[in-house]
Amino acid sequence: MDIVKKIFHTAFLVCLLFILFFGMLSKENTLASMPVKVAVDGVIINPGEQPPFMNNDRVLVPLRVITDFLGAKTTWNGTTNTVRIELENKLVELRPNSNSVRINGVSRYVDVAPRLTNNNRIVVPLRFISELLGYQVGWDGKHLIASVFTKGQSSQERASIIMALADRSRLQQNNLMRINIGASDHQVEYIMGKPIRKEIGFMGLDTWTYHYNYHDYYLFGFYKGELMYIYTNSASEYVLGVGIGDTKDTVEKKVKTRDLAPLEYLNGDVLVYLANNHIRSNRIHTVTNNNVVIYHIDELNGNRVAGIEIYHRDMMVCDIPIIDYKYTYSGSKPQLGLPQPSSRVQAEINKSLERQIFDMTNVFRVKEGLAPVLWHSDAARVAHAHSKDMSDRNYFDHMSPEGKGPGSRVRDANIAFQSVLENIAMNTTNSAETLHAWMNSEGHREAILHDGITHLGVGVFSGRNIYYTQVFLQLNN
Repeated sequence: MDIVKKIFHTAFLVCLLFILFFGMLSKENTLASMPVKVAVDGVIINPGEQPPFMNNDRVLVPLRVITDFLGAKTTWNGTTNTVRIELENKLVELRPNSNSVRINGVSRYVDVAPRLTNNNRIVVPLRFISELLGYQVGWDGKHLIASVFTKGQSSQERASIIMALADRSRLQQNNLMRINIGASDHQVEYIMGKPIRKEIGFMGLDTWTYHYNYHDYYLFGFYKGELMYIYTNSASEYVLGVGIGDTKDTVEKKVKTRDLAPLEYLNGDVLVYLANNHIRSNRIHTVTNNNVVIYHIDELNGNRVAGIEIYHRDMMVCDIPIIDYKYTYSGSKPQLGLPQPSSRVQAEINKSLERQIFDMTNVFRVKEGLAPVLWHSDAARVAHAHSKDMSDRNYFDHMSPEGKGPGSRVRDANIAFQSVLENIAMNTTNSAETLHAWMNSEGHREAILHDGITHLGVGVFSGRNIYYTQVFLQLNN
């Protein structure tokens, strides 16, 4: 009987240990599979091919993604299996699976070694970033957001940023995996929630704007309740396997960029052939599911994707082509595309473009860690007047035919200012194309990202051509 009891107790103990062991494995596997986000100074960054994950209650983050985002020079020596990170006055050298790390030539011990993942990416504990690079870090375990702070923020500032990131978690990752061109406005609202603003956008679309304090920016455009257009610069989104922050080379490897399939209309009776991408273009387009995707490349930031547009095919065949095209048809010449907006509707569209350009300017500023600018109504009137003057008198210049420049125009409007900057554009399709074009020009980019600028006015006017003007101000104290 005692032997039976011993066998029973032994078997019971083995079963209990078995349950506990696999319970712990299950918990660890669950944590490891949870979608962890990484934010630097309040900006959620694209993790690339190696998302962050949890292991043994440690948050492991992809090293190269963070060092690249911080502007560090990171190199790999395959002979010595050593990673070399150069950031400001600091040189860090490390090897996968080694607890010894060299900082400016001095060896230091770290309790958790960097490790190499199955896809050959080096991940390090979040605390590693703090200890070796000298930055503050934070962890929001409820929303699984790891934060890195590089600007010496106070504890109160760090707490505010973490709270703001938690509020943004309502905007789920990969929304565009669940929202397709052709979806209804009800479907989009169910997934995204109520938009910040609804207005008549370019080409007369009912346009909805989403962002959270200028993070995770989205535009959705509808025609008669059907989704026709999407724009985003959210680092959480991927389209055809390409996300914000991916390089131009990655885009060209993952999507077809030449000899694209034609867009089909009227059951195939009409075929529209889009022009091939130019090899030096900062805008790459492709065709998918009879619709068009455009990747905007930031040439001044490592040739990386900075924004993504998705168009319904009906938007490709308009009076001012978004992409050059030719088409073939059988029978009589077809009427394709969306109806042309009336002059009254176009005036409303111009106002919405002004608001979107203001929003997107702040989106780019916040992404670079700068404070958002404030709207300045008088500067907007100056900007609109200059756009109208360029249209009326058929010129395109910061200087009027009489020799008046931005400063003179602002002074004439009785605005007291310390400094003024101006951007102009002509015949770009919409707010997204306009902003990305400016961001690919050093002078225009400098104005948008100028640290001393506090206010902005935007003016858009369309006649035979469409003109855009931004007036940036640093006001007198």
